[in-house]
Amino acid sequence: MRKWIIGILVVLAAEGGMFGPTGDQDRRRLIWRMATDADGRFGSGSQRRHVGVVNVGVGTFDETEPVEGNAGLTFNGAGTGEGGTRIRRAHDGPLFESTFTDWNHHLIMRDLRLDGNKEAFPAPADLLDLRTGGFNTALYNVMLANASGYGLSLLNAVSFYLYNCTGGGCEAGWLKLSLGPSANLCNLGVFGAQVDNCGPAVIRIEDYSNGDANNVSIFGLETETVDGHDYVILVDSQSGANAVNLTVDAVSAWRQDGSGTAVCGRIGTGPTPRWALRQIHGSGYDNAFRDDVAGWVSADNHILTATYPEAA
Repeated sequence: MRKWIIGILVVLAAEGGMFGPTGDQDRRRLIWRMATDADGRFGSGSQRRHVGVVNVGVGTFDETEPVEGNAGLTFNGAGTGEGGTRIRRAHDGPLFESTFTDWNHHLIMRDLRLDGNKEAFPAPADLLDLRTGGFNTALYNVMLANASGYGLSLLNAVSFYLYNCTGGGCEAGWLKLSLGPSANLCNLGVFGAQVDNCGPAVIRIEDYSNGDANNVSIFGLETETVDGHDYVILVDSQSGANAVNLTVDAVSAWRQDGSGTAVCGRIGTGPTPRWALRQIHGSGYDNAFRDDVAGWVSADNHILTATYPEAA
């Protein structure tokens, strides 16, 4: 096994190239920690900075403890399919976890399959558990699969974006965004996603915020399930002074048993979310949109364009 640190580039290599599972010893851990200090961070002491580019090779990497996916790190894989990169949970906690501070942001992941391995480790846990902060944090072509909890759980994410990502088999749901009382100027974007069989709601937003500028934008989402996904996008509106703003465009959902509640909806008696909806289609759903608290329900399971509350 060899390792190189060239500037901020970390290349983890087995004999013959980029690090990959050439034997059992290589499958035990994602060995990027070899290029860090003892607690898994780049640098040391109060001045340490979590900065580096980690090129993960082809194969399956079993993680026996949570990976600290902290800021300034870019993980590059070799794709989500056969012959690509799979990072697999092999313990009872999250696969990746991080609490951002006011100076450490910029976590990027590309071309990876993150596998929750829920059959072997059924204790509820999220694949990615990221709390607070997160400027310019993004996933590109990442698959979130087989989680015993959520695929991605965010708390007060300032700026988090997913591009051309996929998911399947996540028990609690594919993505959860929690907006705590202090959340303000938080932005979540999903741009192109295919998600199958992920929880009672594919995307769940829990809103406790007193901030007035929290925004969720979803463009191009396709989902399919046999008997899950009561909602595709669900806002749980709780205590707080202000509501989240949602822009949702081009969502196509299919529930095979025909018993879906709504593609987009709201529960909870907190502040009323503000929705801008366009091209929403739900095969096997009663409604495209449903908010029983406010008394707003779409006429059927298709929406060409609509806003709730309706514009004056």
